[in-house]
Amino acid sequence: MSKAELAVQIYNEEVAKNDESTLRKRTIARFKSELSMGDAGASTYYQNTKKKANGEKVVNYRPKPKETVDQHEEKPVVTKPMWSRYDMDDGVVTAVDCFYSLEEAQQSCDEEGGYVIDREVNIGERF
Repeated sequence: MSKAELAVQIYNEEVAKNDESTLRKRTIARFKSELSMGDAGASTYYQNTKKKANGEKVVNYRPKPKETVDQHEEKPVVTKPMWSRYDMDDGVVTAVDCFYSLEEAQQSCDEEGGYVIDREVNIGERF
């Protein structure tokens, strides 16, 4: 017998005692001792068993598994213009900040100095 079937049997035995005032407490106590459950598990089993006994539908609230994404699936490439603000020392790029707008690149250049170019620049690149 499955744990759920044993729970139904225990519930029905407790209902047959005709003492509604302590039905929940007695049933949960038996679930805990006879089915080796904790408080939360026994309480959940009680609610689900009671619903089944009354002909109600038991809803599984377990979250759906997350969709897996095929990492090898080709995705369309969206190209945006790239602007770089960079610092140089002896013709070699030493620091780079990249932007998607010329205005932001120029603002960064005004605040921090350096140069602006309309492409991505890599540290170590020579000019």
